[in-house]
Amino acid sequence: MGDVKDILGLKKEAPSTGVPTSTLDTSKAPRKATKARKPPNVSREVFALLGSSAEASGAATNLPSMVPSSQRMTGFKDRRDASGGKWEWAPYKNSARKDHHQFLHWQKAGVEYLDYPYARFNIKLDKLDYTDEEYSTHLAAADWTRGDSDHLRDLCQRYDCRWPVIHDR
Repeated sequence: MGDVKDILGLKKEAPSTGVPTSTLDTSKAPRKATKARKPPNVSREVFALLGSSAEASGAATNLPSMVPSSQRMTGFKDRRDASGGKWEWAPYKNSARKDHHQFLHWQKAGVEYLDYPYARFNIKLDKLDYTDEEYSTHLAAADWTRGDSDHLRDLCQRYDCRWPVIHDR
């Protein structure tokens, strides 16, 4: 039973002879792990970056390699030297506009747009119409007239159902 307690790290029981437990052999007890102290001239964050190797030996053994991993340097300064490309002040047409007006904007040189890229966001609603029968069955209300419904329909058509604008009108 003593071997199992040694493996689990439990205290030994005193023998029935009445010998105090402090006099028993405790040489097999686990020692307290000592932490490596942070040198006074190293910040806490840098010391934490050193990792477990610095804790075990007290020195930084995890040094970077002296041999470059590739021939091409990919540092910040190398990337900064590369130009972002040429830009030009070029005309464009917006298919969402009905007046076919030609505007100018900056675009990368050599890139030709068939259409203005943001024209796809110009979505128009179909015309909101209703017949007399549809109005009488679905839209008729005691406190709402047909003229009010027509006015609301016209505002929705004019302002593309932008409810804050319609509410303001």
